[in-house]
Amino acid sequence: MQPEKSNLAQLFRQIYSIRFADTEALRQSSFKLRHDVYCDEKGWEKISDSGLEVDCHDLQAAHCLIQHRQTGEFVGTVRLVEGGHSKDLPCVTHLKQQGVLTADSDQLFSASTGELSRLAIPACYRGGLGQGIVSNDQPAGLNNLLILAGLVLASLAIAELKYLENVLILGETRVRRVLERHGLAIEPVSETIELNGVRRLHCLKMNQFNANFSPEIQGFYQWIKGYLEGIVPSGSCSFSTSSEPRLIRV
Repeated sequence: MQPEKSNLAQLFRQIYSIRFADTEALRQSSFKLRHDVYCDEKGWEKISDSGLEVDCHDLQAAHCLIQHRQTGEFVGTVRLVEGGHSKDLPCVTHLKQQGVLTADSDQLFSASTGELSRLAIPACYRGGLGQGIVSNDQPAGLNNLLILAGLVLASLAIAELKYLENVLILGETRVRRVLERHGLAIEPVSETIELNGVRRLHCLKMNQFNANFSPEIQGFYQWIKGYLEGIVPSGSCSFSTSSEPRLIRV
């Protein structure tokens, strides 16, 4: 029997749990999972003797994990890097290196902007991105999309709880297609760059990102936000409609 989409949050809760990495042990688990995917599997980053993949942005980021309930295995991780610190957001560094920034793009990288990055899902849980959210004959696609949706929605819930205005994602073209397919209002704000494949910077505006959510996705998001509400420290900014993202051109 095929699961109903309206039970998406319930289905996720039966298999997985969200873990906000508010302890050193959980952060280490996040860094280890990133090393497994980014270094050992994909070869995008150098292998570290520590078995942890870390960088200078981790101290200004909120980290989340997804844990498989039955085995206790961590099956996905993501971070939300907050702007307004002494260091640029990760995407700024990459765009600067390839000359894809202009003076009028500075507003994208203010204290009210965050970046969703270092999303990592092990190979055994990936696959089937083109399938529907719930498909009884596509278990790999179902697993992947439950984990992917959980990670993305958790990042956005943290952004909302911290009163951020924009969330940036430097991702492949298919990322935008997948997110739009499930109701996320996302728009490109840069030219394409080469970074482990062809990528483009995209922006989610927090005052309208969920305007096209279906009831099942909205319910899933509200459950995740409710869980994180008592855990994530809130920010001090306020939403505004004035931060319209501009296209970044060479």
